[in-house]
Amino acid sequence: MGARSSVLVRALLWQVAFILGGGIAVGVGLYALTSRIEIGSLTIVFDWTTVAFWTALLGVLGVGSALASIRRVLAIDPVEATTGGGH
Repeated sequence: MGARSSVLVRALLWQVAFILGGGIAVGVGLYALTSRIEIGSLTIVFDWTTVAFWTALLGVLGVGSALASIRRVLAIDPVEATTGGGH
């Protein structure tokens, strides 16, 4: 209660960047590891084009969901949120 909107938005964007960046880093790392081994008759080849495509797609989806969350955060009335709406 009492935090400025800019502080809330910045905190939310940091969380999105941290989770999205960490998830992409883990995913690319696991993809790189699995492309080095052969699983039965399945061979996975590491492809930077695929990595770039999925990184961009997940980035766009992540930013889009963050914008939706930011709109909701900015629309919340602090008094109603802390008192349960007068119920």
